[in-house]
Amino acid sequence: ETEQLYPMLCLYRRALPCGADGAGAYRGGRSITEAFVPWGTPGMAAALYVDDSFPKAVGPFGANPSSMGRVRIKHGVGLAEQFATGIVPQDLDGLPGQEQPVDHKGPMLMIGPDSVVTWTGANNPGYGDPLARAPQAVAGDVSRGWLGAAEATRVYAVAWADDGTVDEAGTRRLRAERLRARLEAARPPDGAAS
Repeated sequence: ETEQLYPMLCLYRRALPCGADGAGAYRGGRSITEAFVPWGTPGMAAALYVDDSFPKAVGPFGANPSSMGRVRIKHGVGLAEQFATGIVPQDLDGLPGQEQPVDHKGPMLMIGPDSVVTWTGANNPGYGDPLARAPQAVAGDVSRGWLGAAEATRVYAVAWADDGTVDEAGTRRLRAERLRARLEAARPPDGAAS
C-alpha cells in the first residue's frame, strides 16, 4: 500500500521474534519492521505523527505490555553503490551515514534519495500471566523460530530437557520459584491498611 501511494521502494519487511513484549498466557501478536527509500523522486517531505512517545498498550490480567512503535531515519547511506554491487540493505544499524533524531509531531522530515526510513510497529499485548502460558504452546513458538529457548525460559519460565522438549517437572519448579520471588518482592502501596 505504501508503495502504491508514494514513490517509495521497500528494502525489507519482516516479522520480529516474539520476545517479552506482549507475553501472556495468550501472547500478543508479533511485531513487524520494514524499511523504505524514496524511489524515482529527488526526495520527499514526511510528517511523523507517532514514535516512541506513543504509549504501550497495557496487557490485561497480568500480561506484559505491547512493544512500542518506532521510526528511524538515516541519511547518506550509499544506496546506489550498494545496489550496484547487488546488495539490498537489510539492517539500518549496519549502514553508513548519519541517523537523524526524530520527534513525534515535530517539523517536516526531509528524505532524500539516499535516505532510509525504518518503521517498527507495536505489537498487541497478550492476555493473562505469561507464567500461565501452556508450556507446549511456548514450545510451538520455539519450534517455529519465533522465540529462542533461552528467551522462552526468561519470559515464560519453561525448562527444557536435553533433547529440546519441554521438561514439565522442571517448568513447574521454575514457575513456582518465579511466583515465590514475586510474592517476596511485593509491597503494599503507601498508606494501605495493614
